[in-house]
Amino acid sequence: MWFPLDNLGIAGNIWVTVDDIRKGSHRRALSPRELQVLGLAAAGGTLQEIADALHVSPKTVS
Repeated sequence: MWFPLDNLGIAGNIWVTVDDIRKGSHRRALSPRELQVLGLAAAGGTLQEIADALHVSPKTVS
């Protein structure tokens, strides 16, 4: 599963996968906010849960 972090209002033009995070092969250190979002997404979090974590509208996340 791919996560376009820039589309979530998080810094950077970077795409990472859950496997990238587990392996540590992403290009830079991720912020606590990015890790929270990726954790929610990896755990099957809903768009509403991810939006709540980011304090944005679910439309921003989708």
